Amino acid sequence: MSSPDELIRLSPDEAFVLYDFAHRLVLDISAKEVEAIFEDRGEWMALSSVLGQLETRLPQIFMPDYRERLHAARVRLRPLGDQADEEYGADEGC
Repeated sequence: MSSPDELIRLSPDEAFVLYDFAHRLVLDISAKEVEAIFEDRGEWMALSSVLGQLETRLPQIFMPDYRERLHAARVRLRPLGDQADEEYGADEGC
């Protein structure tokens, strides 16, 4: 008997920013880094599954202005008054 799927609700901005983060984490790391970051391959597989599901629901990831849209979504998600661009160089070359 299989258990029901879990449902997580995300705003469009949360989904987009989470997609970009997961994409960088899952697809841009070496096998050695996977072992250092994840305690178990099951964690990596779970994150890969979330990434795949987000990919099917986010048309903006295929748009030519991806970076601009991502930056805008990140800014909207920041706490009020957060100056991450100036302090941390956020969104530069990501």
